[in-house]
Amino acid sequence: MSLFVTMGIPAAGKTYWAEQAAPSMGATLLRTDALRRRPGINRRRFLADLEREAARLLSLGRSVIVDACCTQPDQRARWLAIAAASGSHPTLTVVHVDLAVALERNEARHRPVPVPVVLRYVDEMAVALGEVLAEPWARIDHIHTTPVALPTARPIEADDW
Repeated sequence: MSLFVTMGIPAAGKTYWAEQAAPSMGATLLRTDALRRRPGINRRRFLADLEREAARLLSLGRSVIVDACCTQPDQRARWLAIAAASGSHPTLTVVHVDLAVALERNEARHRPVPVPVVLRYVDEMAVALGEVLAEPWARIDHIHTTPVALPTARPIEADDW
């Protein structure tokens, strides 16, 4: 059993990756997006409930994907402690995206994250990328969700042979 935790700025593509990965990994997806979607929700209580649910699922031998920004070391430390207590394999999936793409995706959301908050996460992410190397993750994966322009195809000419 494994605990997969995402790390990245808002609108990086963490949820998209997690939704695609969960079925193929046989993992339960736990999302922090509800914090953004439900104004007035008690953030600490919600996160504590999410952590308890992850611990419960791991104790039952289920793999879990946590869809969260996790740019703060205390957040990652709590997930690592949950993984250690359950004997699960902790994997950090770092989701990278160009800032312009993230801002465009964010603006298209029903409840966008305020731009100054996104920029704060960018600064935190820059620090976190160095910090995670000293943390006891069993594995750290990096994925990039920025669309890539592919070269335009051209017909094969006789001279190409």
